[in-house]
Amino acid sequence: VAWRARPTNVSSRPSSGPAGVSSASGITRGWPRYHPGMYTASSLLDIHARAHESLRRLIQLCRTLDEGALQQPLAGFGFPTVMRQLEHTIAAELYWQRVLTPGYHTEATLPALPHLDGMEAFRRQTADITRAYLAAASDAEVNTPRTMVS
Repeated sequence: VAWRARPTNVSSRPSSGPAGVSSASGITRGWPRYHPGMYTASSLLDIHARAHESLRRLIQLCRTLDEGALQQPLAGFGFPTVMRQLEHTIAAELYWQRVLTPGYHTEATLPALPHLDGMEAFRRQTADITRAYLAAASDAEVNTPRTMVS
């Protein structure tokens, strides 16, 4: 399926009244307002596949760096090293898997990830679990609100 940008529909915002209250429906909603059926399982599968292909390519590109560069702390970087940033990116998906499936009760235990081979294996395993969830999920399931724990 080819991806196509869709124009943003700004006419869905209320033209009068307090923020988040639609003058037409009287329903209070916080901004941003999303259509209750904003996502479909198939659209999320597509987004997920594209994101993991980009992440796979990034990990492959990181193979051009020496081990020291991958572990070197970088000032102003989200997580202090390239390896920790990659780990965090994949672990964030693992967090959401736990929110969506069994319910979030405890922190996940991450594997040891000292090298890019392990990082790529962790990415593949995490992607496979999400892909299986999305393939079996209904559109109603993927639009069901979840409780986040931080």
